[in-house]
Amino acid sequence: MDVEFSIPAQRSSETEDEFQRSVKKFKENNGARSFLPPRKLVSYKDSLVGDIPGVYEQAFKFNKDWEEDYESEIEMKPLTEGMTEVKLSKETKARIRAPWSRALIVKVYGRSVGFHYLTFKINALWKPTAKMDYVTLGKGFFLVCFNNSNDYDYVLRGGPWFIGEYFLAIKPWEPYFIAYEAKLTSVTV
Repeated sequence: MDVEFSIPAQRSSETEDEFQRSVKKFKENNGARSFLPPRKLVSYKDSLVGDIPGVYEQAFKFNKDWEEDYESEIEMKPLTEGMTEVKLSKETKARIRAPWSRALIVKVYGRSVGFHYLTFKINALWKPTAKMDYVTLGKGFFLVCFNNSNDYDYVLRGGPWFIGEYFLAIKPWEPYFIAYEAKLTSVTV
């Protein structure tokens, strides 16, 4: 069985045009190198995290004077008969608040977690060198008090932190924090 193929001697201009468009074209490199260095592959988290001087101090307002903010917002109700008002000096308040200066308010977003689960996961995640104390504040908020300032700094600068796939929001302790009224409006990475 003989099969005969015929190749047309000439192509029409339309056919030639289609043929030219359908043929895959390659750029020749001729050994020339790109001027761009190869990019290092980094994770999304690593691309967000960086050390910019003063960012943490500004974001967490370490030198904040709590009394000035609170005094301007407070509305005192008149005392009823038999009640006594106690006023403390700034120095006394500062002494009372000193143990809480290395405390953080944390909340796991997207999941409700229990006290024991959170303490276990945080200890495994942060691997503290000293003891940390935990307090449940309600509405998913917990207070973590550090006994070592290096652990505290590590947690602040090492984030963002995740428990599983859920984000762990971190906020410095504040004296008049009320969990049921709290809203976290910004996140530092």
